[in-house]
Amino acid sequence: MKAFLTHIRGTAVGAAYNTGRIGAAIAPILIGIIATTQSIGFGLAVLGISYAFMGLIPALFIKEKMDDTFENDTKGEILEKEGEVGNERVLVKEVLVQKP
Repeated sequence: MKAFLTHIRGTAVGAAYNTGRIGAAIAPILIGIIATTQSIGFGLAVLGISYAFMGLIPALFIKEKMDDTFENDTKGEILEKEGEVGNERVLVKEVLVQKP
């Protein structure tokens, strides 16, 4: 069960990946600047604390969506069909929404 549609997940993964690449490019420059003004240990400590802080943001503020899918918001019947796409077997779910 997926909480988000495929194109939304793809966009989010791409954005997170490229944000990480930007951080990986900037980090050595920042360590060099801090190391020349303070010390290398202080630069590593500042970046370590900032990485820990950035890791806490998703942990504290993003709602857990493991079992809360968009299917729970629909009022209708869910049909499951098995099929093949290429060489893979897939399970397709269709939501038939009943209009009031």
